[in-house]
Amino acid sequence: MRVFLCLILTLGAPIVSAHDQHDKSIKIVQLYKYTDMYAKALVENTHAGSRIRCALYDESGQVLGVKEGRTKEFATELTFDHTGFDLDAVTSYRCIKVD
Repeated sequence: MRVFLCLILTLGAPIVSAHDQHDKSIKIVQLYKYTDMYAKALVENTHAGSRIRCALYDESGQVLGVKEGRTKEFATELTFDHTGFDLDAVTSYRCIKVD
């Protein structure tokens, strides 16, 4: 029953995730339009002082945006420049630790 519930919740998620095999806990939990040019992504399960890099992808696997930043304790905000693509086009992401 638990597996079935997890499957339903995963299928209903707005963003499908693909993570680095060494750190599967870094996730974008919220992506929203911040201004006409910028979008904010809330990344969870981060530890203070690390560097992470996140990429946003469209349905065909094309990279829409990449952002690298220094992490904060528990959660980190990254700001993506979304000029040239609509946030509705984002279907997946990948976040990895850089160091």
